[in-house]
Amino acid sequence: MIPRYESKSVFHVGNCDNLEDEMRVFPRGNKDDTLDSAAYQEQIAFKPYYNESQENYVEEVKDFLTGQITRRQPNVNQTY
Repeated sequence: MIPRYESKSVFHVGNCDNLEDEMRVFPRGNKDDTLDSAAYQEQIAFKPYYNESQENYVEEVKDFLTGQITRRQPNVNQTY
C-alpha cells in the first residue's frame, strides 16, 4: 500500500479514524483488522468501465466524493 499512498492515488472519504489510527501504530498495534481489509481492497477493486454517455455521471461522483457538491440531483432522463 505504501506506493499507492506515495503516488497519492489513495484518498480517504468520510470518517476513517480506525484505519488512520491503525496505520500510525503499525506494526506495533494490537489491532490491524481495518488495515488488513484496506490492503485487500487493492486486490479486489478495479476501475469501473463506463462509456462516453456516463462521463457526466462519473464527474458528478468525483465532485461529490471530493466535497465539491454535497447532494447529487439525479437526472431521471439519462440512462447509465
